[in-house]
Amino acid sequence: MPTVSVKWQKQIFPAVEIGTSQPPFEFKSQFCALSGVPPERQKIMVQGGLQKGQKLMMMGTADGIVQAP
Repeated sequence: MPTVSVKWQKQIFPAVEIGTSQPPFEFKSQFCALSGVPPERQKIMVQGGLQKGQKLMMMGTADGIVQAP
């Protein structure tokens, strides 16, 4: 499994393992446990192909959507 670092806002999560044989939702679920951002609200940005030691960028907010009263 390749190990990458993920940047989210101003935080950097080093040494996050990615299972290349698993679906992307598994990685998003793993990152949800680290950041608190639900998988359906995550956007993962990868420049080029996925390689060991690469830095990924994640966009998304951990806050819930405000419901109308």
